[in-house]
Amino acid sequence: MPKGLNQRQAAFAELLVQGLAASQAYRKAGYSAEGKSADEAASRLSRHVKVKEYIDEMREEAKGDAIYTSKELQKDLTTMMKSALADEDRTGFSALATQLCKIQGLYQKETVDVNLNSGGVLVMPMAGSIEEWNGNQAGEDQKRLMDDAVDV
Repeated sequence: MPKGLNQRQAAFAELLVQGLAASQAYRKAGYSAEGKSADEAASRLSRHVKVKEYIDEMREEAKGDAIYTSKELQKDLTTMMKSALADEDRTGFSALATQLCKIQGLYQKETVDVNLNSGGVLVMPMAGSIEEWNGNQAGEDQKRLMDDAVDV
């Protein structure tokens, strides 16, 4: 157990790093609170200096152990997106673009329909203004955005 933390604090930090929501980690670590009070208590505990240090330490350790880093994943998704675009695989491109946007924190539930030169329709998360996605230039705009936006 890390120095300066009790068993429940250490368990809470470990559960957070494993991906549990703060209130779930709080209860699972042995604390008793429900609803909003659990959320507030979990938030306070996650800002506790020693708990935060332990969380940061575990996350840093996990980065070193990562088999496939986020940067590598983004680079590979970008390569696959360019290939799907070149093959006019609209479904594949859209799915890959959605995943990349989620990883980069750019994903929004709102979508925009884009008419492609080949007459198909591509639905993808909104990026930029609708004017950027108009009419005959849609295919060129997608290529430009791919080249400019995702150079990892």
